[in-house]
Amino acid sequence: MPRLRWALLAVLLLGGLGLRIQADLTPERNDVALVVDDPALAGLRIAVLSDFHLPEGLEALARMAQLIETVNATKPDLIALLGDYTAHPDDLQDRSAHRSAVAGVLAALRSAPVVAVLGNYESWDDRGAWAHALRQRGITVLENDVARLEASGRSLCVRGIGDAFTGYHRETPFPEDCEGRGQLTLTHDPFAAFALNLEGLVLAGHTHCGQLRMPGLGPLWVPSNAPRAATCGAYRDGNLVLWVSAGLGTSLAPLRFWAPAQWDLVTIQ
Repeated sequence: MPRLRWALLAVLLLGGLGLRIQADLTPERNDVALVVDDPALAGLRIAVLSDFHLPEGLEALARMAQLIETVNATKPDLIALLGDYTAHPDDLQDRSAHRSAVAGVLAALRSAPVVAVLGNYESWDDRGAWAHALRQRGITVLENDVARLEASGRSLCVRGIGDAFTGYHRETPFPEDCEGRGQLTLTHDPFAAFALNLEGLVLAGHTHCGQLRMPGLGPLWVPSNAPRAATCGAYRDGNLVLWVSAGLGTSLAPLRFWAPAQWDLVTIQ
């Protein structure tokens, strides 16, 4: 009921202001160039997908399968999945079957190594079960851990930090053997970058870029304790280079305004 009230409030507010609500939520490809002071990352192309919020049903899975074909066709060097794969658990009739179905669709991401972190919606369901379902499909799931992998001839260390929105973020330094490798961090809520004083390249989602943004005023609400300037797109602060994706789906209200659904193809320069 609280989520329904949020949706109705948003519709009434935007409708009363005479603003056009974005009806087509088909995700767009967003090409991004980021300058990062790490020669080992130069030229790396990362497909970033976040905040899927997939409901039950074949229609949603079929749409995601089409998007995955598009992502594979770009032939990225690395695919980063940033959490919130499911709709709200209270809206699901068979959570176990839904986890398996979503993981099965994501398993089609085969054009590059796939690394994932979990979001707050997985926390509200069963984090362990989600991690298991994704790992069974060959996806590397990181929870305050570091993976060493090869991507298009590059040696990388990819760090996954737990979701800060639900309190799973922990200090996770890169080990010594990551020296000389390209280093990047994945997390769900961008607040983790500030709570843990992270440095280097950090990719995050969670915010939907506000999902409902007002011209001249910005988002109506952002569910993160990160600085407002660090909740959508590129943010730089000292040695931190943060990218926050707008995400693919919606939550609370089934609409977006001035915050289009996107997946990102990030190229490091």
